[in-house]
Amino acid sequence: MTSYESQTGLQPVTAPVPPSVEASQLARVVLSGDLTVTDVVDRIAGHFTNEPRVDSFVAAMTQFDPRDNDHWVSLGGRAWVREWRDETSPVRTLPDKPSAADALTMPWLSQFVRDRIVVVQDSELLPEEAAQDRREMAQCGARAIVCGAQFGDGLMFGSFSMGSATPGAWPEQCIADLELLNAALTARMQIEHATRAAAEAMDLAEQARAGQQQFFATIGHELRTPIAAIIGFAEVLADEAEVRIEKEGDFPTQAQHDAGVILRAADQLHAIVEDLLSTGRTLGEEEARTTQDLGLAVDDVIHWHHTPALARQITVSSSIGPDTVVLARASGLRQVLTNLIGNAITHNVEGGKVDISLERSMDEARDHRVRVIVRDYGRGLAPDEVARVFEPFVRFAQAGVKGTGLGLSLARAVAERDGAVIGVESTLGDGSVFWVDYPAG
Repeated sequence: MTSYESQTGLQPVTAPVPPSVEASQLARVVLSGDLTVTDVVDRIAGHFTNEPRVDSFVAAMTQFDPRDNDHWVSLGGRAWVREWRDETSPVRTLPDKPSAADALTMPWLSQFVRDRIVVVQDSELLPEEAAQDRREMAQCGARAIVCGAQFGDGLMFGSFSMGSATPGAWPEQCIADLELLNAALTARMQIEHATRAAAEAMDLAEQARAGQQQFFATIGHELRTPIAAIIGFAEVLADEAEVRIEKEGDFPTQAQHDAGVILRAADQLHAIVEDLLSTGRTLGEEEARTTQDLGLAVDDVIHWHHTPALARQITVSSSIGPDTVVLARASGLRQVLTNLIGNAITHNVEGGKVDISLERSMDEARDHRVRVIVRDYGRGLAPDEVARVFEPFVRFAQAGVKGTGLGLSLARAVAERDGAVIGVESTLGDGSVFWVDYPAG
């Protein structure tokens, strides 16, 4: 880790002065719990926007949704952000209609901000490796900033930043106040998060119990259908065989038809049981998550699907190169990829293609993620189908396409067990894009 103290352009943070009386009083309000998190953030912003040095104050929250979101904007569902500034302020961090693409990354400064308040006296004095940070500050009209993060229990709860168009040292009193209020808000957010997590855990336990009951009820229904067909047609076949002994008839033709129904029902039952057993084994494995070569896993799955792809003249291509690693369990990663790539082949057009690519990103805690994207050029899905595609036993395949309707539901369970997120984007008539987002290794 680069030493903060050795960097030019950064102001030492030594807290030589105590916080102001106003900041101390506000810290007690923050910790009292009498106001919502959104309200205390508003109070803190008000405290600093009265400081002449501050041209803009920006707050971001990643674990809390603001109660009053009229002034807060969502950056792609990843964070809520609000800026306090005078209309004539030369510093402007948020555009009129911000999106996730407008989020500042500050990659160089981010290495320090988890552990301390970071004070930039002059962006022009920052080292060469801070070029991206300088560009982002210039876009906002800021030459000097102070920023801090609410980080605890391994989670990024949010962040503060104060911007000024004027370079130079920041008042020590202002820095001391921000250190105190940032610490108070972090503690408050940790308490709120722990309380909320406990309540959510109880709700999830109840949902899991209800979901388990619904799952087994659905399983029972789906298993009864092929079993009933097997039993019913077998009984008919037996009765007709008994009658056939005594008189002539078209028994052979009828027996052939009924035997086909029995075999199809048995195949469906066998497929369901195999899906359940395979996923049960994967979910029950005790192997730890380790770094997995994503390109190798994709190549394995493409190789496994060579025959069905060749039979339908589907071209499967991957742009994922070697040395791309994700954090997952080997068997689980391949099961998820098998489902997504297999579906892309099965539900494609004859002679079509399947494109496999990746995107890299960072989550709210600035941890790196890798997204595998599988695109097909089949019929696509309507909006109501997209909403239900991960439900068990839900299928939107064309007539004659085999499947149990369990694959995507079970793939989601396996992916989430490994800390991944799975999703889909699709337009009817224009194919589908299924993706799974893993922690980078």
